[in-house]
Amino acid sequence: MKTYTFNTSFILSKGILVSLFFFLAYFAPLQAQEEDDDFAPQGEIDERIRALQVGMLTQEMELTAAQAEKFFPLHQTYQKEKMELKKSIKGLHKQVMRETDEAKADELMQKTFLLKEKELELEKKYYQQFKKVITVRQIAKMHRAERKLKRLLLERMSEHKGGHRP
Repeated sequence: MKTYTFNTSFILSKGILVSLFFFLAYFAPLQAQEEDDDFAPQGEIDERIRALQVGMLTQEMELTAAQAEKFFPLHQTYQKEKMELKKSIKGLHKQVMRETDEAKADELMQKTFLLKEKELELEKKYYQQFKKVITVRQIAKMHRAERKLKRLLLERMSEHKGGHRP
């Protein structure tokens, strides 16, 4: 039986370099921004977050260049559709809180349940599409990395706002 060995030091160093690049690409401009101005244009912030997301997902999911090329356009579409549903759900929840008529409030809550079902259907749909370009384990790593990124961004916002979450 033939055994294969992997040059883990090369893989590790490559991962560290990619991480370092994205870390510096994200945090260095933020530090400069803090010194110059407390407010940056939203588009600039979105770009930084997107760069951090790409770097983090690439590293955490251990994507190859070929996988990344196919994965990220699909992931971006998925994120956009997911955010639209979440916005709708949040809007309905706000309406429920303002509604004085119990029957109308109930009707609005029922609509939120339908949207949450659509959210699950969306996740199932993209799960099937993601499986065509990445492995099931990488999909699981994607969800974990997204939660990790969210925590990191919340911590960063909290630090930037002087310890107060918005």
